[in-house]
Amino acid sequence: MPGRQMGFGGRVHGRGSGVTGGSEAWWAPTALALGAALASVPAAAADGPSAARPSGPAPPRTTTATTAAFATATDRGALDPNRIEYGLLPALNYNSDLGVGVGAVGTLVAFEPGLEPYRWRAQATIFLTLRDQGDGIEVPVQSHSVIFDRPGLMNQSLRLRFAVGFNRQINTGYYGLGSNAPDESAAEERDPTFTQYDRVFPEAGASARIRLWSEPVPVGKRRLELFVGATFRYTWFDVFEDSRLALDRAQARRDPRLAELLRGVEDHALLVLRTGLLFDTRDREFDPQAGAFHELSARVSPGVDASLAFAGFALIARWYLPLIRDRLVLATRTAGDLIVGDAPVYELARLGAFEPIDAPGGAQSLRAVPLRRFHGKVKLLQSLELRARLAPFRLGSQRFMFGAATFVDAGRVWADVDGGAIDVLQPDGSVTRRRLDDGLSDFELGVGGGLRLRWGETFIIRLDVAYAPTLETFGFYIDVGDSF
Repeated sequence: MPGRQMGFGGRVHGRGSGVTGGSEAWWAPTALALGAALASVPAAAADGPSAARPSGPAPPRTTTATTAAFATATDRGALDPNRIEYGLLPALNYNSDLGVGVGAVGTLVAFEPGLEPYRWRAQATIFLTLRDQGDGIEVPVQSHSVIFDRPGLMNQSLRLRFAVGFNRQINTGYYGLGSNAPDESAAEERDPTFTQYDRVFPEAGASARIRLWSEPVPVGKRRLELFVGATFRYTWFDVFEDSRLALDRAQARRDPRLAELLRGVEDHALLVLRTGLLFDTRDREFDPQAGAFHELSARVSPGVDASLAFAGFALIARWYLPLIRDRLVLATRTAGDLIVGDAPVYELARLGAFEPIDAPGGAQSLRAVPLRRFHGKVKLLQSLELRARLAPFRLGSQRFMFGAATFVDAGRVWADVDGGAIDVLQPDGSVTRRRLDDGLSDFELGVGGGLRLRWGETFIIRLDVAYAPTLETFGFYIDVGDSF
């Protein structure tokens, strides 16, 4: 499918050949949704972790606070308890992998006494990124969606979520399989699309969160939830001629081991079923100061098209340890992900089922490592982040908190549990043999720090600068919300 005939966007100027692709819908370039009332909504009214959403390039993450942008009152108690609020906000961000993000978020929310955080909420998002490629401006990402959220069912124990979206990423990264995927910087200097492909995928999904157990505590909550969901998407691929993915796809016809691992690089339909348990003891869902949030999950595809039947399993543990009360917190995340079966190539750079992220690499996982730099069926990720609240201040009636953070991220992949070696076709036509993975020494590191500005209780602007000493690459991110 010729990539430039799908939707709108692509490169305004630049290479005229087709592309293929893939990132996941509803994804990591979260956006800065700016609204005057963001600070006025208390933490209890925030969305919290979204119901298991379809995977893919995700539009801007926003909190329920955005819905109040044009319906704020100084005394919230004066508002009609059965009101409907609406908002229309710009969405902005920056990501060194994807460029400047621009768009708009529109919301419509109905409130009813006794239902928290609202009766229902509808959100429509238009989002894209812009990046200067030297010979013109390209649109690397499009992510447009409509989401409907209905909490408070069955005496506040059931929450339903429905979503449809259209997603495209013309510079989806692919450097090869396994932790030994080589440095392709020389080839990228000659042709930036050598490590890229274009993927277009509309999708639709539904999910439910069911509260199994809860216990009130003086601050925060303790609860165990079950989530279930399903996503259906159709993916069009357009692979750049002579790119790394094109070369590997050609070599896979002659190398059985490569063919076994490199799946789903043609147009295909995919149905993914998700389920798992969530254990939450955080004192608050945004900017937590204590507690934990853990996920044990599975995702399964029965193989609707192209024999893409696979199962993925994830364990993600997050802890928040207060070192100095209300001032200094140590946040940690440990994650492992295992895929068995014939997963499409883009799933090899994803982690988790509840809120899937690109990993390892990118703003949400291993900062300073390029997005989708590594692909494998086995992934490990570890993050340590020291978060400091430095100076509270006010502007009029609005409350702010200025802070800072320093962090270390580490992660790696294994192409498969069996390891082994593959034949690699080079651009000059020669073939070399390389091992997919080495030992534990193949961990990649990202170190850095940044500034935080919290507006009210739920809206956090994050600016991070990171360096990966193992790859000698830098990352710069302006985003909304903590990375975990």
